[in-house]
Amino acid sequence: MKVKASKVTRSEIIEIAGLFRAKIVDVATDAVVIEFTGNESKISAFLALISPFGIVETARTGTVALARGKKKA
Repeated sequence: MKVKASKVTRSEIIEIAGLFRAKIVDVATDAVVIEFTGNESKISAFLALISPFGIVETARTGTVALARGKKKA
């Protein structure tokens, strides 16, 4: 997800991401790109807190399952 971020709001966005164990993938002068995973309720809670900053772009996938080791799903 790409979120609008200014000098003033950037640290707060990064702090919220940290609370949800999200990963900051990129930081620009006007936006932050965040990667995160979780169940539906965790994602919804994260979106509710981040939305006021201004979501620029988002990519959301459904449930993904991968077999462990050499097994194929």
